[in-house]
Amino acid sequence: MSPFGSGAGRRARSGPPPWVVRAATTLAAWLVAWVVVVALLSLMGDELGSLPLALRALVISGVLVTLMANLVMPVLGRIVARWTAADAGLNRR
Repeated sequence: MSPFGSGAGRRARSGPPPWVVRAATTLAAWLVAWVVVVALLSLMGDELGSLPLALRALVISGVLVTLMANLVMPVLGRIVARWTAADAGLNRR
């Protein structure tokens, strides 16, 4: 018997495998982070260039983490959930 219970009452998993969901989420987050960093450097490159390296890294990482945690990841989570639910619906037919 499993230490996590017998598994009775659990639905059969449908939809993409968990590793596909994690990989898609990771790649999408990485792409958005790259876009944010490029946008910051494009818009504020001269101002950031005049700052010491540690302060420049602090500003970029602070903006990046704030945007990712409060804006990007909640939206991305809903998109991935919708995608996996839609994929699960297609697999039931």
